[in-house]
Amino acid sequence: MAYCRNCGTKLVEGAKFCQKCGCPTKESNTERTPRQQEFAGRIYKCPNCGEVLESFCAVCPACGQEIRDSHVSETVREFTDKLERARTLDQKVELIRSFPVANNKEDIFEFIILASTNITNDMHRDLYKAWISKFEQCYQKAKVMFENTEDFENVQKIYEMTQKKIKKENIAQGAKSAQRTIVKTSGVISNMLTVTLTNVGVFAGIFFLIWAINVNRAYENSSMHELIGVILLIASAAILLRRGAHLYEYVITGFGGGLSIFFGEFLRNGSLLRLGGFMVLIITAVNFFRRFSYINVKTKSVNLNPSSEVNGKGPEIPVSTEVVKVPLSAFLYSEKNYGVVVALFEHAGFTNIRTVPLHDLRKGIIFKRAEESSSELVASIHVDGHPLTILKRNYSPNSSVVISYHSFQN
Repeated sequence: MAYCRNCGTKLVEGAKFCQKCGCPTKESNTERTPRQQEFAGRIYKCPNCGEVLESFCAVCPACGQEIRDSHVSETVREFTDKLERARTLDQKVELIRSFPVANNKEDIFEFIILASTNITNDMHRDLYKAWISKFEQCYQKAKVMFENTEDFENVQKIYEMTQKKIKKENIAQGAKSAQRTIVKTSGVISNMLTVTLTNVGVFAGIFFLIWAINVNRAYENSSMHELIGVILLIASAAILLRRGAHLYEYVITGFGGGLSIFFGEFLRNGSLLRLGGFMVLIITAVNFFRRFSYINVKTKSVNLNPSSEVNGKGPEIPVSTEVVKVPLSAFLYSEKNYGVVVALFEHAGFTNIRTVPLHDLRKGIIFKRAEESSSELVASIHVDGHPLTILKRNYSPNSSVVISYHSFQN
């Protein structure tokens, strides 16, 4: 039986303290873990007098000693090293957004200055947004830690200046985007106007045909409207080849002829519209095939390399075992300037390239704009005397390439 050594009270079995006076028993562990002390951060002192120095202190406030060789932020140095080692854009963006900023004035100031100088609109948009995010993070951290101090006034000045720069750059970026949109829109409108003006005869003919149907439904004489519509469509089809029309203009004119035949079925006597529609389709088809036959004749009549003819046997071209490929973009040549197509073939490795002006456009007043837009556009491409086809792309670098293009008559 155990008793308290202080008051003599009988102790409960296994008790570590006396239930009356609280004195520890022999079985209790009286040893206590000593309290540990840990210092947070660093204290920088003057090397001359030992005065504690504040952040960004260049001269000791107590003795006037100039502070030299002050430390460089290890956090900022680590960040810049990692940023330089980052190879891809995604790695850089992720590093900037996720890198932690230390809880001291020096590091916050360093990051604010670093971020403000890197916010420029000429970089990638994702990188630009990442720097703005880091800059805002540093500013909010400074606001929480030392908002009501003189040091925060400097942070506020940098923040306001950077915000003004961001606003100006966003306005400039918005202006560029608006300018690109306007240019694209104006290009679409210009193309639509060009199509409308160059095919005004077809559209006018279709208008008169629709008018004739409405007049006929009112049980009135629509012969004059039918005649005018058919004449306009036939005239438009007749001058397709003469004005060097594009392929889509042949399609539009042919569509007008087919529409005339279709409308003829709705009239009491639609023979004129049906006859006119068939004539439009025939004239359009004839001009279409004449266009390609004319281009082929002009191309074949060109001497590819007159200076290399030997004994009247034609041009002698050295044989090469090297193989070059026709660029895929060259197959879409109908709307390209011939100089662009020549550059494509030269870049692909072709060395024997000739250009042939067709002189198939005439200067006039009515179709002047359409003719000017067609000038210098590629009409056909022949390689080794054969039309360019997607089925064959591999040729010798010395293969003869003849590029025919639309041009005005002398």
